[in-house]
Amino acid sequence: MKLRKILASDLAQVTAICDYWKSAHFNWPAAKLATEIDNSEGFVVEAEGGKLGAFVLMRSLPDSVELTVLAVAPHNLRNGSMSLLMEHLIDAHGKQREFWLEVHEQNVAARNFYEKWSFELVGRRQKYYADGGAAILYSRRISKGPCVKGHL
Repeated sequence: MKLRKILASDLAQVTAICDYWKSAHFNWPAAKLATEIDNSEGFVVEAEGGKLGAFVLMRSLPDSVELTVLAVAPHNLRNGSMSLLMEHLIDAHGKQREFWLEVHEQNVAARNFYEKWSFELVGRRQKYYADGGAAILYSRRISKGPCVKGHL
C-alpha cells in the first residue's frame, strides 16, 4: 500500500467508493466530491494496480483540522488502509492541531474506529441526517504521545 496526496484524477474512484457506501447518512455525489477535492486537502491509500483502497478529505484551519469525508473501498476493509491514513494525519497535524469530524449515530464501525484513535464524543446534532439520525461529533485533542489507545 502506498500513501499519497489525492488528485483530481482520483475523482472516479473516490466517487465509486462513496457510491458503494451511499445511504441516507452518507451521500457524496460526484459533483460534491469534485468541489471538495478542489477546495480541501486529501490523501489516498493506493492498493495494488493503482486502485484506491481508502481516502480522506479534510479542511485545515489554524488551530484545527476538520475531516470532511473518510471512506474505505469494500475490497480494502480491515487491511489497515484507514489506519495508515489516520496515522499519517495525526503524525502530520495532530501534534499542533485538534481534529474534528461527525458521523451518523448508527455507524458503529466508524465510531469504534475513531474511538480507537482517541477521538472523544463531544456533542450530538439531533435529526441531522435525512433519515432522522443524529450526527455524533468527535474531537481529537492535540497530542504529544502515541496515537492509538492502548499502545503506550
